[in-house]
Amino acid sequence: MGTYKPGEWNVYSEIKRKLVEDQGIPAHEVRFIQEAKNDKQRRELINGMNEGKIRVLFGSTSMLGTGVNAQFLIRSISNIITALI
Repeated sequence: MGTYKPGEWNVYSEIKRKLVEDQGIPAHEVRFIQEAKNDKQRRELINGMNEGKIRVLFGSTSMLGTGVNAQFLIRSISNIITALI
């Protein structure tokens, strides 16, 4: 499944494209935790979720799992798990 990498096709970017093009969600409201290059940027993304400025935040369990506390306005959590080959 891969992880988000700017400029490369991956399932995360494809889901974002569909949310933007098919569902009309503004692109700046769909973000990836991997965009954060340091703790300050990570906190800004999480704060954006809690303030309602970011509607969808993608991340792996290790990067966006326990202890993140980005759930103040959350409506749904989805886990995508692929079979191990």
